[in-house]
Amino acid sequence: MGTSVFTTSGNTEIVMESSEEEPERSSVTTSKIKILTAMRPLGHLIVAIFLKILALTIMLPALVDVTIESLCPKHNRCSEAIYISGVQQSVSGFGTIISTPLVGQLSDEYGRKPLLLVSFALSIIPFAVLACGRTKGMVYTYYVLRTLVAIATEGAIICVSMAYVADVMEENLRANAFGILTGILAIAFVIGTVLARVLSVSYIFQVGCILLVAAVLYVQLFLKEPHTTHLESSKHIKKINTIDRCSLPSSSTLTDRWSSVKETLHIVRMSKNLTNICIITFFFTLGASGVASVILYYFKATYNFNKNEFAYLMLIFGVGTILVQLVFLPLLSHLFGEQKILCVALFSGVAMQLLLSVSSSPWIPYLCAFLGALSILIFPCASSIVSKSSGPHQQGKVQGFVSGIGSCASTLSPLAMSPLTALFLSEDAPFDFPGFSMICAALAMMVAFIQSCFMNPPLPAMARFKVSGYVEIKEKEDADISICSTDYFVS
Repeated sequence: MGTSVFTTSGNTEIVMESSEEEPERSSVTTSKIKILTAMRPLGHLIVAIFLKILALTIMLPALVDVTIESLCPKHNRCSEAIYISGVQQSVSGFGTIISTPLVGQLSDEYGRKPLLLVSFALSIIPFAVLACGRTKGMVYTYYVLRTLVAIATEGAIICVSMAYVADVMEENLRANAFGILTGILAIAFVIGTVLARVLSVSYIFQVGCILLVAAVLYVQLFLKEPHTTHLESSKHIKKINTIDRCSLPSSSTLTDRWSSVKETLHIVRMSKNLTNICIITFFFTLGASGVASVILYYFKATYNFNKNEFAYLMLIFGVGTILVQLVFLPLLSHLFGEQKILCVALFSGVAMQLLLSVSSSPWIPYLCAFLGALSILIFPCASSIVSKSSGPHQQGKVQGFVSGIGSCASTLSPLAMSPLTALFLSEDAPFDFPGFSMICAALAMMVAFIQSCFMNPPLPAMARFKVSGYVEIKEKEDADISICSTDYFVS
């Protein structure tokens, strides 16, 4: 406590006690203003992804009804719809295992904007098919095109966007930046669910395609490359490698790509935090991705939900995500750090799956939607830890590698979850437990939760990384020192 003395016009002294909490509140307010100011370079990226998320969210609730009505008319339970959704996710996940790390490398070498532009443009194609018609043949065509496009773009947009954030944000602000970015995009999610509720199915896909086209035009016209440091560094290292005796020789582009993959693998293997994040990403995605591929069909079969109920669930999830990302994360990350928040988020994901597995009342899914919003904190926390544990010129590679691990899990999970869910929703189930597949997902997430409890907080002050036979030393004041060495140090 402190005291302040004021003298009035009548020479009367008034002694007021000031609390030490006021400087703390002022500090928190100043920190928020600093974060928001630092977010300005992300403005155009936020708008572009906002439009994309808005478009996808508008179309998602109607997609389940359109698929079931086309493949299984006048039925709420449709095994064919569950299988085709699972196959689509598995095949696209397998493709993104290869494509995502490659896209991350390409974004390091050629820039973030070109990769984002191509990814946004390709995402229009499958939804344009449903905008033209929703017959059985059109639905099958949509899933084929959606699979091919997802291979090229699904992981690319995520990893390149995260690399873009890491390019323009200071290291100590990245966790908040990832959280605020996700929170703002959750606003698009909420607006999209409201529009999905009020729009007719006849117009939903047309409106979604228009928004996707607007996103492509916005990226082309307004989004700028954050800076050329990573591009110049990539060219500089390649130039040195051709004349230096300790460089890694390459005879073709394919050899360069393979060398880059081995380099990224070495960075991840030598960093305990990156290794832990890869394990966490794999097992969490193994559970979450499988559930995501069947959950709406599960609600349709169990509770007879339709487009409107799906929109309400997504609305609760979106509002919860906004509160969690924009209100709680900036405060919690300042107090506890990314590692502890990651543990809480993973625990909420486990709790959500356990509740879904035993749910018998229609209100349980709405409660789980809020728990799902808490589990969203996993992505900004993990991305922040990855960005702090990798060098300034390897953000795209490492983010792409971690995304590729998630894609691997996305490939495997639906192969088990789709037939498992379809079996326990059918009359041929070995025992009466419709939510058995949710228990399996919870067990996978539990492994990720246990792994997160043994992680150490990231060390932002000093990190050393091997770069093509070099050791790149990244410090707070000098982040671009490279020396030729055979010893590799990674914090």
